[in-house]
Amino acid sequence: MADRQDVGMILISIGFVVVVGGAAGMFYLRQTMNQATPTPVTPYGRAMPNQNPAWTWTSPDQDQINQYTAELEADPSSFSALLGRAEARRRTLNYQAALDDYNSALQLDPLSLEALRGRAKVRMIWGDHDLALQDLTTVVQSAAATSDDYAARANINMQLGNFAEAVTDYDTALDLDPTNINHVRQRAWVALSAGQYEQAVDDYSRMLEFDPDEPHARHSRGFAKFHLRDYDGAIKDLRRAVRMSPNNARMHADLAQMLHADGRLKDAMKQADRAVDLQQFSEIRGFWVRAQLHRDSGRFDAALEDLESALRWEPKSTFLHREQAWVHWAKGDHDAAIAPFTKAAELAPSDMYGHLGLGVMYYHLGRWGDAQASLRRAIDVADEPADYAHFYLYLSDARAGDRAGAEALMAAYAQDREPIRDGDWPGRIVAFLVSELSEGELLEAARVPAEQPAIERLCEAHFYIGSLRLIESDRDGAVQAFRQCIEQGATSFYEHHSARSELRALGEDL
Repeated sequence: MADRQDVGMILISIGFVVVVGGAAGMFYLRQTMNQATPTPVTPYGRAMPNQNPAWTWTSPDQDQINQYTAELEADPSSFSALLGRAEARRRTLNYQAALDDYNSALQLDPLSLEALRGRAKVRMIWGDHDLALQDLTTVVQSAAATSDDYAARANINMQLGNFAEAVTDYDTALDLDPTNINHVRQRAWVALSAGQYEQAVDDYSRMLEFDPDEPHARHSRGFAKFHLRDYDGAIKDLRRAVRMSPNNARMHADLAQMLHADGRLKDAMKQADRAVDLQQFSEIRGFWVRAQLHRDSGRFDAALEDLESALRWEPKSTFLHREQAWVHWAKGDHDAAIAPFTKAAELAPSDMYGHLGLGVMYYHLGRWGDAQASLRRAIDVADEPADYAHFYLYLSDARAGDRAGAEALMAAYAQDREPIRDGDWPGRIVAFLVSELSEGELLEAARVPAEQPAIERLCEAHFYIGSLRLIESDRDGAVQAFRQCIEQGATSFYEHHSARSELRALGEDL
């Protein structure tokens, strides 16, 4: 089982500028909204100085507000005046007053698309995403809905984390306006965030047809190709992105990670070094990518030094603490790995992976009770399938001498778990542990072409085969299986490092 936070860290690095910029904007808007309504205001919503100059200037929007207010004094039920004043107030950042006017207009005409669109914009600024989504859902249900309406709803869905729904909305927006490159750009980013990598590759390719030298599209397409395991294509895109933006530390770091995944360690190290040299204040990606390269090259002290440098910038990063633990684990020092895994679990108590790593360390130290407690905690807090926590809990129970309890645990989990589907590799391990598959059948299933490379499935298969052989006192058979596990080279997998731990415990050379 691989540590899956690498994906999130790369997405964060690609979206950093957008997120930070958006957060800064929201902070400014919130500060503005928390103040008393400024009267009069500038076009930017700031209160005019409290002075009485010989002349008076008002913005065109303020002139409109005054005009609409006069109309409403004469006719309070004038829909056009309410809507016009709401729009003008929104442009002057007087959001509460704008919202009041939109609400009044919608009382007169509940299906007014203009009022619903405007109110959705205000609600988005306020952070009321669910209510904004309701307004735009009403808009897109109208026959008069435009591609921009679907794009606006897609943006809200993206803010809510509804990435699949956002992609669907952009699909419709592009059906209505096929040449809108902004919709293509947004759908590409959302598809990337949703893990729809083929769609992301297609959209970034369309963008690059307009501008082949756009470095961020190259970078993002390379990232999508990387997750489709098209390493040659990913590296080609990242090399070109680096040539176009030679001083971008993140691009060098991402290229280093892709070269690492393709086994080109020397070239990867050059890119990681360059990323570290270039990175600016609070950028850590170069450090942790280089740390992984040092770790897999056996330079454990250098890896720990890089992670310490990264932690000085991000001391509360659970990912970095877990990476630190992995280096100690790769080094064979399980005791030293306990502290960073514990820190990760303390920083993010609802994150399964800190508890899982801690449980695995206790497992390799033979502290069965502590292992069982941490693994059960991982299962309790998991918001995704906790197959591997169950597998290690099974092994902990069995190694502690309760083979019957271990088998009862796995049998109950097999019954409660979703039925095994095509492509469900962890389900094959479940079947093996409950004796529904033989060793040969498990290895045969590992070799079946699938999204996950066979070497990763074979690494896992050999580890669990070796673990059961060890439980059954077949030392030589266990050693053979553990060696076959590490020979696969899946160094980002728990099972790879666990097999190395077992070989050390058995007194075998690595």
